[in-house]
Amino acid sequence: MGRGTFSVFVDDCTRHIAVYLLKDRTQALLAFKLYRQKMESQCGCHQVKQLLSDQTRELTSGEFTEHLVDNQINHRLSTPHSHQQNGVAEQSIQSIRNIARTNMTSGNVPERFWPESVQIAAH
Repeated sequence: MGRGTFSVFVDDCTRHIAVYLLKDRTQALLAFKLYRQKMESQCGCHQVKQLLSDQTRELTSGEFTEHLVDNQINHRLSTPHSHQQNGVAEQSIQSIRNIARTNMTSGNVPERFWPESVQIAAH
């Protein structure tokens, strides 16, 4: 269960959690651009200045890195296999997955509704 993937972004100042559903991992840059646009437009003066992420391919690709450099966003990478360095986001991902899975299992919901279940779990 749960073949769809999603990105989670957490604002360190407010602890606001944003979830973006992805058709595949190549959409990570698009999700980050949407998150950044949302945060900067809603908060006015609040600019995304730093991104802490794990070292997955989609977050270290040339295109993603170029976007960060062009927008003067510092990219900090956590040490491989040490999820605790990115604790709030990792914990949020696990919670969202667990809640979505539980909701689907207890309600006998077909797998095709995984994206909706993730959205419900995130809010």
